[in-house]
Amino acid sequence: MSELTLVIGNKNYSSRSLRPWIIMKHFGLQLQEICIPLYRPDSADKIQQYSPSGKVPVLIHNSQIVWYSLAICEYLVEVFPGQIIMHRCHMKNSKKCYGN
Repeated sequence: MSELTLVIGNKNYSSRSLRPWIIMKHFGLQLQEICIPLYRPDSADKIQQYSPSGKVPVLIHNSQIVWYSLAICEYLVEVFPGQIIMHRCHMKNSKKCYGN
């Protein structure tokens, strides 16, 4: 399997970084984790080295770069079919998914 690199912010400040991290850990995917401390003068420059959007989280897999936590999760479902199980929620079913 090719290497997965997940670039995240501090786990205590960046809950969006935790979404793909938790999925990857739960399903036993081997990953290299790069944690960039947020709210420091050099944070934006460090993030920009990995993320075209300038935001975390970002997943780097082969030549593919995926940012936005839910897009990363959907990408993992597509790349590892049968290994990662995630309910796909469509807008029309949002009440069912979120209990509203």
